[in-house]
Amino acid sequence: MNLSPKMRGAMRQMRDQGDLVRLSGGWWTYRGCEFKPKAYIGSPAVPIWYVEAHTIKALLRRELVSGSMGFPGSVTLTEAGVRWLIERG
Repeated sequence: MNLSPKMRGAMRQMRDQGDLVRLSGGWWTYRGCEFKPKAYIGSPAVPIWYVEAHTIKALLRRELVSGSMGFPGSVTLTEAGVRWLIERG
């Protein structure tokens, strides 16, 4: 099974940091991730590392992660996801 670079990156973050959480604004990042400085007053806070919802949905469809897409949501690697990382990570 081929995965995009963003999908592989999200799985590696889950392996290294634990689960990924959904923030307001739709960003998926790891717990405790720092935020970039705001570009201007009123702009959204953007984590220094994140993936978008479509990346998480694709991993859920492939059953490489499990969890909830809602807000607040969180996802973790499944056994299949861990195995994929060991074999191809």
